[in-house]
Amino acid sequence: TNRILRVDLDTMTVRVTETRPYVPDYLAARGLAHKIAWEEYPEPVDGLDPRNPLMVFPGVMTGAHSPYSGRPNVCSFAPHGYPYPWFTRSSIGANWGARLKRAGYDGLIVTGAGETPVHILIHDDEVRILPAGTGSEDALWGQDTIETQETIQARYGKTARTLCIGPAGERLSRIATVQT
Repeated sequence: TNRILRVDLDTMTVRVTETRPYVPDYLAARGLAHKIAWEEYPEPVDGLDPRNPLMVFPGVMTGAHSPYSGRPNVCSFAPHGYPYPWFTRSSIGANWGARLKRAGYDGLIVTGAGETPVHILIHDDEVRILPAGTGSEDALWGQDTIETQETIQARYGKTARTLCIGPAGERLSRIATVQT
C-alpha cells in the first residue's frame, strides 16, 4: 500500500509515511519493523518508556488468499526484558492484519502516552484518537480483553477488529500481552 500509519499519543497526531524507502530490501512484518527501529532508535529504550514504539506490521501477503500469510507481528522493546531492553516481536492471529491492509496501511506505529486513556479508531483514511473512558458502562478502560472487544463491536459493528491490553497492560505489568 506504500503507507505506514503513525500515531503519536504525546501530541495526539496522526500522520502517514511511505513504505517505499524500505522495500524491497525489507519486506513487511519483522523486517520492516526492525529496520525502522534500527534507524529511529540507535539506543534501546525501556519497555515502559513512552518513546517505545508499538509497531504492528502484517506480512506482505496478509489479506491475500495465500495460506499462512495472516499473522501480523507486534514489535517493540520488550517490557519483560527489564533491566536489559531488547527489540523483539510476537505474532498475532485472526484477521486484524488483513483489516489494516484493507484500510490501506502496511503497518501501524504508535508512540507516546496520552494524559488520559484513549483508543485509536482506523476506518480506511479516517483515523481518530478517541477517549477510552473510565467509570461508565461503555468505558473501555478497566475492562478485560473480551469485554473490550465486545464493547468495540457493539459500538462500531460486528466487523470491527480490536487489539487491546486489558487491566494488566493498563497497570503497566511487564508481562501483559496484546490480545485480538
